Amino acid sequence: MLPVCELGVLQQADGSATCEYGTSSVLCAIYGPCGVRANKELQDRAVLDVTVQCANGRHSNDVAYIKEIVTCVCEKSLCITAHPHTAISIAVMIRKMDQYHLTCVLTACCMAMLDAGLPMASTFAAVAIDPTTLTDQEISGEVVYVLECKNKQLLSSHCTATVTENQFLQGLTLAQDRLPEIDDIYRTTMIKKLSCLQKNT
Repeated sequence: MLPVCELGVLQQADGSATCEYGTSSVLCAIYGPCGVRANKELQDRAVLDVTVQCANGRHSNDVAYIKEIVTCVCEKSLCITAHPHTAISIAVMIRKMDQYHLTCVLTACCMAMLDAGLPMASTFAAVAIDPTTLTDQEISGEVVYVLECKNKQLLSSHCTATVTENQFLQGLTLAQDRLPEIDDIYRTTMIKKLSCLQKNT
């Protein structure tokens, strides 16, 4: 299963994207780089402000954890030192949530940053691996790997399943093997957006 993405869905945002993965659906909007109050600005980098909301207002524990992961991954991927004394806001709305919501959120964030034209050290991809593919036993939960698309380095991971170190590494290899498919989705989605812009000019 692969994500389905669309760019430029919000005209008032500097960049935006929707992502659907499984029955999860996420909207992400990017604002900035823009001015920031003097008491909040940083001399050597942009301030990264991440907000995450669920459409139904529930899942407060999940929201806090998702915000932490999004902030960590985006700080590693964005060239935030290119815009000191500014702020970049990432607003995430989880419209529908299932077991793939984290993968869906991170994919939407990466696509929205591409749509905004923000300088990035590398694009990233979140890949969910079913732990039952790593063992003969039935295991509930999932393992999510967040990888740099360029060099396949691991940026972050999230486990809701109990797996051994060897199983985790096996899953990492499977996730790395899926990167070309996701990178192709990013490329195809960007080409579709640019084609629409050319038709409207």
